[in-house]
Amino acid sequence: SFNIDKFYRNYLKGPNLFRKREALEPSFIPDELPHRNSEIEKIAGITACALKGDVPPNFLCYGMTGTGKTATVRYVSQKLAQHCTNNPPWWIYINCTVVSTPYRILAHIYNTIVGREKIPATGLPKDVILKKLLGLLDQKVKNSVCFFVLDEIDILIEKKGGNEILYTLTRLNESLDLCRTSVIGISNKLKFMEYLDSRVTSNLDQEEPIVFHPYNANELADILKQRAKIAFHEGIIEEGVIKLCAGLA
Repeated sequence: SFNIDKFYRNYLKGPNLFRKREALEPSFIPDELPHRNSEIEKIAGITACALKGDVPPNFLCYGMTGTGKTATVRYVSQKLAQHCTNNPPWWIYINCTVVSTPYRILAHIYNTIVGREKIPATGLPKDVILKKLLGLLDQKVKNSVCFFVLDEIDILIEKKGGNEILYTLTRLNESLDLCRTSVIGISNKLKFMEYLDSRVTSNLDQEEPIVFHPYNANELADILKQRAKIAFHEGIIEEGVIKLCAGLA
């Protein structure tokens, strides 16, 4: 029979494979992002005005799954924060596969800024939450910029009220006194804009969309090599394994 105590004792005696295991998680953002210099430069150029308290335009990032869209936006957000000593911008990430209704989006933004779940998952009128959110943005974010990053934004369009919530988010600045907001949409569907209300399109697509092209096998090998170096102790992963993984991907 399985002896759990013996198993754990043997495990502790064994070699430590990992240097930083979290480097293998999709959410991990390394100090450098290989093969995304062009995209980083474009996003940095659009968002840089937040350093001086100005509101960046809304824009979209397109690309197939696994092309580094979200990681690149997060990377730029971290770098932007490092260079912003006064009134650093806020970044609210919304995964639209999970948070996909107008109510939940407003509640998620509010609760993220507050730092706890103050708005319930259901039960309040949307206009009440919106009024609370506007007050909170001016009170908490104040004279800074708040970015709303809508990951998988195309999913919203398939839902009831999707166009309405996007229109609301892209027009918040008209109802704010101190805070300014900017919307960044991330999608793996290039044609989702065809299903947007024209009012939303004009507000959401204020810059040329940033297109993320798929990595080739050599680029994937570079990325995997970088992650393996961070995640594992030296000598754990052989070069051939990385090349094989890159080829299979």
